[in-house]
This record gives sequence, C-alpha cells and structure tokens, in this order.
Amino acid sequence: MKERNAALRIRLKEDEMTLTLKIKMEDGAHEKHDRIPLESWSTETPLSALPDATVLSWLEEEWGISKSSLLHLGTLSTHRATWNSNDGSYFLDHSEYLGTSDFELEFEGSSTSHVNLVLKQLAKTYPFLLQNDDPSPKVKRFFDRKKSLQEKM
Repeated sequence: MKERNAALRIRLKEDEMTLTLKIKMEDGAHEKHDRIPLESWSTETPLSALPDATVLSWLEEEWGISKSSLLHLGTLSTHRATWNSNDGSYFLDHSEYLGTSDFELEFEGSSTSHVNLVLKQLAKTYPFLLQNDDPSPKVKRFFDRKKSLQEKM
C-alpha cells in the first residue's frame, strides 16, 4: 500500500468505528469508508479478524491485497479543539503516536486568500506558530517517525 501512496486506518470517534482507505492522488486524497461494529476490533486483534467490508473487498479485487496480509503498525491518537473566529474555523490538533506528540493549527475560511491572510496575521503575532507553510499530513509524520525508530534499531 505504501507504494500506492495509500494507508488504511480505523478511527474511533463518538462511539463509532470507521475503516478508511486513504489514497493520495495528484488532485488530493481519495477516501473509501466502512462503518465497522465497535466490538469487532481492538489494537490487540489481528486485522485479519475484521468483519468483511467494502474497503477490504476493494483492496483484494483492485490491488490483490488480502486482509490476512494487513499489519497493524501503530496507533495515532488526535485530540482536537475547535472554535470559530475571524469569519472562519480554527482546529488545534494534538497528535500522539509512537512515543512522540505534535501540534497542528489549521484554519478554514471562506477562500484561500482569506485563509492566507488570517494565517499571516497569526504568524506576525505569534512567529513560533508558522514553522511550515505546508505541514506533512499526520499519516506521513507517523510513518516518518516509524522509519526513524527502525533506523535506530
């Protein structure tokens, strides 16, 4: 899946689990979703024990990847705070994974120029906030950390 710029995740949100296949494409990320019963999987359960799902069938039919070959590589937990201001919405994420954590501030506004203006104003007031104009997605940060840990072994 790595060679195809894809990742499979199981998200627990509001007492519901969703299996998502994320595929990074030139025009953005494409996603396929399935709800799975809450009691059907935990981090101690092999992925091969997942109930049949459209996403898993698609992986097998389109890419020849069987669910028995899937491996659980780790857990990424995100805690999110949201609020509205400056005619938009702020999202502050605290992500924890593989013995590390990071923070990410996002702003959604009415247009790209609106978002850029608000972020530039924030960067002037709080220069430490804007470390990267285009931060890596959480999944990439997770895999970069995993690779770094493996290289240290």
